[in-house]
Amino acid sequence: MKLECTQDNLDKALSHISRAVSTRTTLPITQNVLLKAVDGKLQLSATNLEMALNTWIGANITEEGETTIPARLLTDLIRTFPNQNINLQSDNADNTINIKCGPFDSNLITQPTDDFPPIPQLENLEPQFDIDADVLLKLINSVIFSAAQDQSRPVLTGIKFSIENNTLTLASADGFRLSIINYKFENSINDLDFIVPSKSLAELARLLPIAENSVKIFITPAANQVIFMMDNYQLTTTLTQGTFPDFNSLIPDNTTTQCEIPKSEFKNAVRSLGVLAKDGNGIIKLEIDDQSTNNLLMSAKTDELGENSVTLTVTTTGNSSKIAFNSKYLSDVLDVINSDNVVLEINGDSNPGLIKPSEDNNYTHIVMPMFVQNW
Repeated sequence: MKLECTQDNLDKALSHISRAVSTRTTLPITQNVLLKAVDGKLQLSATNLEMALNTWIGANITEEGETTIPARLLTDLIRTFPNQNINLQSDNADNTINIKCGPFDSNLITQPTDDFPPIPQLENLEPQFDIDADVLLKLINSVIFSAAQDQSRPVLTGIKFSIENNTLTLASADGFRLSIINYKFENSINDLDFIVPSKSLAELARLLPIAENSVKIFITPAANQVIFMMDNYQLTTTLTQGTFPDFNSLIPDNTTTQCEIPKSEFKNAVRSLGVLAKDGNGIIKLEIDDQSTNNLLMSAKTDELGENSVTLTVTTTGNSSKIAFNSKYLSDVLDVINSDNVVLEINGDSNPGLIKPSEDNNYTHIVMPMFVQNW
């Protein structure tokens, strides 16, 4: 392999795919990055066996070929080079690569590509659907925080993707909260159902802001992997196996109290009360007056540090009510709602609360209440 590329392009490519490099593994080759010079481009690939990232950069290729090299070593080294052209030349006979950039000249040990895990290619694959990168980013950010971190129920560590009646739904749940968002396609899309690991989607979310074109989504023939293709980046991840809970059945059928709250005031109140709540099991109490006063009293209290409260003017329908939530759960959902007002619907202090933007029916968040012994 012999080629020339720019330091800037190689540095950016390595920084983007390095997050897919395995850090602890029984397969040492996955700590390497695959370099493959073909068709006038340099392909860089990294994988941790669950997720793989490919990217391509322009290169002046004199001789095609491929090799692998420790990812951290190469990334750290290229980052120190000046912003000039880099010349790479590998010798598979003695497993070395020579890297030159300006006055720098490095000879590094490489490893053959034979044992590098295969990464699915897109040849002969048709995308299941495509979606604007900014739309997909919004969908992911709206639900990913609700995915479980505990591996005891692996299916809950993933994000459920489903398409029905030309509507894409993403859902996540961790046993304490549930996030659901819908997106209606303008064209006809086949029904689909799969679960993507939230860790892989977090990496996808880091790439989406740099994508200039739509994202194409492919399912491999074995139906065990999904591929997200955007511009010069390809993210492949194994699908989570299992049955996701029937989240539609968890949405409350009716509520006794509905409260419309200015989002910015609600968010500021949660932030302020959260300072005290974090030392009191994270509990924020909410007491809603009926429509005669339209007040929402929010408070946090600890026996050791004292108490804090704030009263917000809101629009209320239904009965007076009270409920308590985890301050972090409230903060998380308010961070992703893009609306001037938030609607809170509850049915007593022991049933889940429903939070949604007032101007958007496509997003729903369900959160379990916290038990408060003494109000």
